This record gives sequence, structure tokens and C-alpha cells, in this order.
Amino acid sequence: MAQAATTMKLGELLKKIVENDIFREKINKKAYKMNVAGSVDKGLSGRISRDCVKIIFSDEKKWEQSDDCSNNEIAGDNLNNLPVILKHLWANVVRNTEKEVKNAHILNAAKTILDAILRREIYITSECTVSSVKSTSNQRVPSTVFPDLLLSLTNKTCLKAEPKSPFIVIDYKLPGKLKIFDRDKDELNRIWNKRGSVHIAIKKGLIMTTKKISKFILLDPVLQIAGYMIWSVARIGMLLAYPYAVWFEIGEINEDTKVFNIEVYTLLKMTSFENGMLEIVRILKYASKINPNKKFFRGKVIKYDEETEDEEEAEFDEAELYEEAEAKEEAELGDEVEVEEEADAEDEKKTYKVVSKRKRKLSQMKSENEEISKQKNGTNKMKRTYNFAKFFVQWADFN
Repeated sequence: MAQAATTMKLGELLKKIVENDIFREKINKKAYKMNVAGSVDKGLSGRISRDCVKIIFSDEKKWEQSDDCSNNEIAGDNLNNLPVILKHLWANVVRNTEKEVKNAHILNAAKTILDAILRREIYITSECTVSSVKSTSNQRVPSTVFPDLLLSLTNKTCLKAEPKSPFIVIDYKLPGKLKIFDRDKDELNRIWNKRGSVHIAIKKGLIMTTKKISKFILLDPVLQIAGYMIWSVARIGMLLAYPYAVWFEIGEINEDTKVFNIEVYTLLKMTSFENGMLEIVRILKYASKINPNKKFFRGKVIKYDEETEDEEEAEFDEAELYEEAEAKEEAELGDEVEVEEEADAEDEKKTYKVVSKRKRKLSQMKSENEEISKQKNGTNKMKRTYNFAKFFVQWADFN
């Protein structure tokens, strides 16, 4: 009697899984609105400033830097569990009329495969609250954004249950909204740098024609995911609109211009569930190996004690990268800036505290008011004592 296999390559396992009848069912394109681009946020609210990013469109996939995940071994209970889980998730995709949320089932399937490959738990945060974010370092009033999904290798959180160090941030879209990326890098650069509306070439059957579009169809999703990456510390971002996806990577930060270099890779077109899983898992696996950034453009920054796992809000605002801009801004408002150096016992890191003269003045005024109040209370007490004594003398004379 032949012994059952104890391990199997991911590619072979996926081929076996998709033989099930459920994978012959296709997505209802009408319900999914495949060809509708929808509206865009021309106000670009909840977006990073365009001046803070340098977008680099690329025609490459960059798979040479990630492992060939189709040859990764799946072992143990995962051999039995994966087929059941993936069938269930694909059924959720094809048997309901959800729109963007369909992407969540696709992503959960890829995340389950990644768990099996890495043989560890991947922590997921859906509709995460990322608070106190700023479009630029000079923005006075921060706002809050809600990326659809963050993945992290640990369960450590900060602020409002925000993952401390996610390795990828993902936002769900309808497929029509990603069709703008179905162009070569030169055409995408032309649209990105264009002022106002732009004419693009489109194909209707065998006929090529042109169509006038708003540049915001490209700017809106790019600046949205770029902001999510910068604010959350994730170096990798993805716009997922199954069967399409576009992924982004933050490179080195330009220390001179304070600009983030973000590469936008070519549009992925997933032709089947099997192909889609391999494409997405490659990105997730690559992202899990990259060290995160620090949190930038945040109104509040978190200091995290690795030994005690205690969190506290830091008393500086992006000091390591933007202390010069903050100091200049305070000086223009008539404030004096004091910088205090603090040496950490272990790594001798420097932190900076920007102390406002206005705050010190308010504190001084408060102290003076308290002193005046005390003096008034003492004077009033003396007056009451004198009046009582005077009344007693008059009463004694009367009697």
C-alpha cells in the first residue's frame, strides 16, 4: 500500500486543489463591475502630498529578488487544511455580489498559503485606524485614514491598535480603477506629470481611439497607497482588485530633499486562481523579508520599550527627519526652540524636544495667577477678621 505524501510543492498542490468543481465557477463580472472606473477623490483628502514622493513607474516584475514560491514545500497538517480553506474562500468570491470585499477573500487565501510556507503565524489587521497622519510635515491639524489591511509578523500594536511594524499595507479596489495602470512606464509618466486632463489611447475591438480622462484617476490611488506606506512604516504596498493588482515599494529616503522614492511595478493580470495565488504570495513573501521604515508624517510618534513592551507617546514630532522644518516653523511664529539631547543607555540614540516659548509663557502666567489668587484669598481673610473684631467692639460698647 502506497504511503501518503508528507510534503508537496506549492505549485503541485495548487494544481491538485483547482481540480475541484468550485474552481470552474467564474466571478460574476456584471456584479463585480469590471469595466467601471468610478469616481475619484479630486480633493485628495487622506493622501500624502505629491511633493513628498517621487514616483518611479517600472516595467519589471522584480521576481528575481524573491524566491520561486511554487517550489516551496507544504508539509504536515497544511497538506490537508489548505485545500479545504482555499475552496471555502473561493466560494465566497464567486457566490456573492460583494464588490471590493471580494478581494479580502483572495488576500486571506494568499495569507493562509504564506503561513504554511513560512511556518509561522502572520497577523492581520483589517480596516485599521491609522490616526494622527499628516500630508506634509508642516500640516498643523492631522487626520485619520483607514487602510483595508495590514500584515505583520508580530502582534505588537501602538496607538489605536495599529500594528507596530507591518510589512505590507493593502487597499482594495474595483478592477476598473486599476485599468489606468495597463500602460507602459513612459505613458504613465506622461499622465502623472500632465497638468489638467490628458488624452489616452484606448482600443475598442480592432479600432484604436483616444479618450480624455482626468489625471486624478492615476494620482488618487497612487497617493493613497503611498501615504499608507509612509504612515504605517510598511515598505511594500498593494492595490488589489482581483484579477488585477499593482504593487509599490519604497526605496531609500532622500535625506537632502526629504522625498520618498516609490517604485510602481507593472500591472499584474491574474488569469486563474492558481496563477493569482502564486503572484500574490510572491509579493507577500518578498515583503516579509524587508525591514520596515520609521513612522513619518505623524502627529504623534510612539516610543516602544522592547524589554517591558510598554508604549508611551514621544514628546517630539518626527524629530529625526523633520526637526529642522519644525524649528523653522516655530521660529517664524516668534517661538524659541530649545533642543535637549538625551543619551539612551543602550544605543545612545538622540531624541529631541521642541519646547514652545508660548507654552512656557502660559505656564508662567498660570503660576502668576495662582499666586495672585492666593494673595487675594489672604487679603480677604484679613478683611473678614478685621470686620468681625470691629463688630465685636461696637456690640460691647452698646451693651
